[in-house]
Formats: sequence, structure tokens, C-alpha cells
Amino acid sequence: MPVPASTEGPDVTALERAFTETGARGFYAQPNFANPTGARWSAARAAHVLEIVRTHGAFLIEDDWAHDFGITADPVPVVTRDDSGHVVYLRSLTKSVSPAIRVAALVARGPLHHRLLTELQSQSMYVSGLLQAAAFDVVTQPAWQSHRRALRKQLRARRDLLVAALRACLEILVG
Repeated sequence: MPVPASTEGPDVTALERAFTETGARGFYAQPNFANPTGARWSAARAAHVLEIVRTHGAFLIEDDWAHDFGITADPVPVVTRDDSGHVVYLRSLTKSVSPAIRVAALVARGPLHHRLLTELQSQSMYVSGLLQAAAFDVVTQPAWQSHRRALRKQLRARRDLLVAALRACLEILVG
């Protein structure tokens, strides 16, 4: 069931209604840099959503796909506020390192952690050991933080160039 959202995050009244009416057990969201708007939830909205999820005994599936793309912001995942095991956190290296690094992480706490771990252990036998080793090597090197800082600078420069080009075009059009 779609839940309307603004730049602050999902409409909490609509989210509450969706859980009540459907009995849903999960809410998928991108609290930081939502695709395609780039919106980020406020801390207050994240806390409110987390409380709704807890109240309904459900899970927030937090997709932090663009975590490393903060140009002027350091995103704080909702999972860092979850002490009761109601957030399933997803993160990938595919966008920030290379499309060839098809490795992701899933973080869960509590009983869900144990259920997922059992399932994932049987499936992880089929992920390339070489790919796992490459991903581990990337994120444990000091250069990983340098890469993230350089990426932020590059994204800022690209954004600023695009904004300048759009302004120039608008000035020509508007006259």
C-alpha cells in the first residue's frame, strides 16, 4: 500500500492507517536520499515512523542505497536509533565503489536477526568468495575513507556545474 510522503518523510497518519487497515508487517523506505527525489527524513519523522512500526509489531526495511553520496550531509540511518529489533537495514557497495562490486549488507537485531542469519547462511555459499574478499578488502583499507571524501567532492562539483548550467539556460530563456 503506497504511503504519501513529503520532503520530511512519510505521512505518519497515512502510515498508521496503512498498518491498521492492512495488518502489514513491513514498511519499505529510503529515509536518506530517497529515489528519485533525494529527500531525507527529519530526525523527528524518523523517530515517529520507528514508534509506529514498533507499535504495530512490524519492521522498517531501511534501504540506504545512497549512503555515501551525501554532498553536504552525513546521513544517520534510522537503524542507529533502533534498540528493539524493528529495523532491517540494507546497504550496498555497488553505487559507491563499482557496479562490479555486487555486495550488500543486511543488518537486523533480535529474533529477526537469527531467522535471517539461518536463511542467509545457506544462500551465502553461492556468493563468489573472490567478490566477498574484494569487498572486504575495499571497506577495511584506509583508502576507503579517502575514496568517500573524494566522491563527495566530485559529486559536489558535478552538482554545482549542473546548477550553473541550468541557471544559464533559464537566464537565456527568461531573458
